Amino acid sequence: MPEAVARANPCSDLQRRGLAYMQIFDLSPPKRHEFVRQTCRNRVIKTERALLKGSRARNESSTTAANCIYPERPSTFNSKQKARILLDLAVTVIKRFEPFTSAAVLLVQRHSDNEKVILKLADRRLGHRSGKGGPVPWSPSLEDHLRHAVRDFQEGSAPNWFELIRDDENRPDIELWEDWMWEVSTWRFKLSNHNTELAAYRLLHRLQGRYIPRLFGDVRLRITPESTTLHPITDVVQGLIFEYIPGVSMAKLKPGVDVSMREAERISSQVMEALRAIEAENCVLHNVIHIGNVVLQEKSRSPVIIDFGQADVREPELSDEEWSRAVRGAPDTRYMRRLLLNPEDGPWKRTVTPYEMSNPHYKNPLVFNRYVESMPEDFRRETFERVLDTDWEGAREKVYQWRIRPGAKLKPSIEAEAERLSSKVLEGPRVIEADNRLLRSGSLDYCNLPRVKLIQHDNDVSVICNTRLKHV
Repeated sequence: MPEAVARANPCSDLQRRGLAYMQIFDLSPPKRHEFVRQTCRNRVIKTERALLKGSRARNESSTTAANCIYPERPSTFNSKQKARILLDLAVTVIKRFEPFTSAAVLLVQRHSDNEKVILKLADRRLGHRSGKGGPVPWSPSLEDHLRHAVRDFQEGSAPNWFELIRDDENRPDIELWEDWMWEVSTWRFKLSNHNTELAAYRLLHRLQGRYIPRLFGDVRLRITPESTTLHPITDVVQGLIFEYIPGVSMAKLKPGVDVSMREAERISSQVMEALRAIEAENCVLHNVIHIGNVVLQEKSRSPVIIDFGQADVREPELSDEEWSRAVRGAPDTRYMRRLLLNPEDGPWKRTVTPYEMSNPHYKNPLVFNRYVESMPEDFRRETFERVLDTDWEGAREKVYQWRIRPGAKLKPSIEAEAERLSSKVLEGPRVIEADNRLLRSGSLDYCNLPRVKLIQHDNDVSVICNTRLKHV
């Protein structure tokens, strides 16, 4: 690929010529931080060092290897031994999902089996970009400034900005930043999102293929033709390969128009089921909750949750109590329930499971009656009944009032929920404790993700692999 063409328009070049040389790089789990919300910096620091170390090693070698680790095979990766199965993979770009945001998302087709998959690239040149006074578009001149600055760092003629940008006390004021400095900031942000999503999918490996897409691999895309790697920021784009879910974004459908209200109710219940399943894993908080991050599968309209780039990911050394404290007040289920009930978005969900009648949520009988009257008729008949009763003991006559039918499903009270969570923290589910031990030992199978290398072939990308990537 001519360098001038690649730099002139990276977006159109990906579409027109497929993908350039892509090599996998094995990312070990990032250095663990005490508090879950402060992990992004350490992930980027360790990744930068790992990528630098890897690029130096490749410069010293005459051959280039592509790492591939299969989840369906016996464990080939742990914290002590890093054996790797190598694989070259090539695809043809079919479609770009625009607008690009924190990553460039492409629908691609593997040449080995013609299977369509999603390739998500943390490409700093595309999508959301940081800059002085607002977003700054990528340009060849900006790239030249960046490469020149990187060479100065490596030669020791200028301070290392990759270290200085992490120093909150000593780095220059952002008003003094040059354009290439903002480029480093953009790269670190996108790399952080990539690492976070990779970590989230590893932890949620049991839910892949049902509530979230399958993660097929972690990839590296080489974006420059030079044989010698200058720096990962200039030469490499990190990426992830996901299962392609044919379907439509939930945000593009209108309840009562595109889907019936009964169907919308079913879908919303399944969305809540998916988020509760994620919550039950006790290790990931999605954080970016909106119906645009829900894909409804083409035939079944079953929901799949996507986009974990800004999730909170539990660190292995965090106890259940520490993790619960870190995410307290921000459960995904609570936010999604509010969105599904919001009339501006549909509403998708009209039924709300009641609390017990004595719950302080219902300040007075009028509040409870209004709630019942707002429910759909079929749900109201199933869950409530009208009975002759009084609001207070001194009333002289009885009137018809709504009451909860015996045996109807109820929400737990705040006290009961607090007691349940407290018990969970003290005892801890066996499966979670087992996972924590495996995490600490580095021997869990979800670490064994396929790592692939994509190479350019003519005007698209062709596959050079002897073994098909299988579903997790």
